[in-house]
Amino acid sequence: PTRTTPAKRRQQLDQAQKQREELAALQEQLSGLQCKLLEKDEALRSAENLIGRVSAANEEVDELRSQLNDKESLVESTGSELHGAKIMLAEKQAALEKLEWEAKMSSTKVEELEVDVASMDVEISALMKVFRKITENNRASHPTERSDDSSLECEPVQLDDTVGDIDTEKMEQEMSAYVTALAAAKDNPTEEFLKAVTEARLRLQAFVLLTCLDNIDPCSVPTAQSSSREARQKQFRHWVI
Repeated sequence: PTRTTPAKRRQQLDQAQKQREELAALQEQLSGLQCKLLEKDEALRSAENLIGRVSAANEEVDELRSQLNDKESLVESTGSELHGAKIMLAEKQAALEKLEWEAKMSSTKVEELEVDVASMDVEISALMKVFRKITENNRASHPTERSDDSSLECEPVQLDDTVGDIDTEKMEQEMSAYVTALAAAKDNPTEEFLKAVTEARLRLQAFVLLTCLDNIDPCSVPTAQSSSREARQKQFRHWVI
């Protein structure tokens, strides 16, 4: 075998050392590359996670936008309903004020009607007393002779002896019509019912007064008074008819 000279051996050792150094450098580079690769992988996973979170956030944003649109639509719808409700409330308020005014006017009319009724009741009572007095006088006998000593005095008014001239059935009808009209006006004091009360009252008054005048003996009344009485009779008959 060939003997290796020291110089050659040294050269081999130097090459081996150089190779070891290169191998160590390569290993170090490989280790560095592996670390970088791990870092890249970690960065990639982090980026993927970030992308996932961004996508999820975008989905949430889209969902929130959709909900916001729904809320805005609901607000607009509610605003429209509120506006309609305000209009309806204003109309109801106006109707309520009108009803209150009508109720106040009705109350005032009822009060006026009650005062009027109280006054007319007094008048009707007085007329009824006259009516009953006429009836009693018609049923009673009257003296036919007069004293000559009173020739200078006004002759007293004499009543006819005809009881049939007093129509009690007509009197009851007029009284019933007046009471009915009065009750209706108290329940519903409108212009129509108040007018009906006035007409019924006038017919009743006219009937009683006409009855009074019809039962007065015209012979016992001076001519001027008789003419006035006939005029009143015509007017009262017009009211009754």
